Amino acid sequence: MSLSTETLSKIKKYIVISFAVIIGSVFLLSLLPDSPIPKVLMSIFKIIQNLDIITSSIIITILHIIAVPFMIPTTPITIVAGIMFGTVLGTIISTIGCTIGAIIVFFITRFVVLETINEYINKNENLKLMQLIVKENGLIFITLLRVSPVFPFPIINYILPPVVDFIPYAIGTLIGLIPCNFVVVYFSASMTNITEVFSSSFVIIFFFK
Repeated sequence: MSLSTETLSKIKKYIVISFAVIIGSVFLLSLLPDSPIPKVLMSIFKIIQNLDIITSSIIITILHIIAVPFMIPTTPITIVAGIMFGTVLGTIISTIGCTIGAIIVFFITRFVVLETINEYINKNENLKLMQLIVKENGLIFITLLRVSPVFPFPIINYILPPVVDFIPYAIGTLIGLIPCNFVVVYFSASMTNITEVFSSSFVIIFFFK
């Protein structure tokens, strides 16, 4: 028994609404002053400290991957990667995790929430202009968007997929994230304790990555 077009449309609509509610709720929860998310992450970080390097690096990578689609700022996770693994390995782990997370967002946008994203963008002239520039300049502009701190990483993840192909999106994201993650990891070297991760000095950059 096949479902009618109308039924499929309703099912897709419910999926989109549910997805949007979950993403929005988690994102807003992460921004609250008394959000439980930092406490949960801190508990995980303390456990990871006692694990071997392979297991801990896999967990840190997975945390990045999970955080990106839910628009949870990955900066504190990247800082921990720097403290635990050093500048080079910390940058590699964070970049791989964020890139995989962004790729997941690409497919979510293309196959689940494309119509909703397009409707939102069509109401915003600045976002429409950004999409036009990205469409015309491809890989170079995608990379520049990823490097620039002006454009929040979580927002760009959902804006780019409707107008770019997968390959330039993935490559531009990977290349653009390397300097961003390197800077965060490099400065985290001055921190000696994981409990410093959620200090006020780093809160200002949480939203942008």
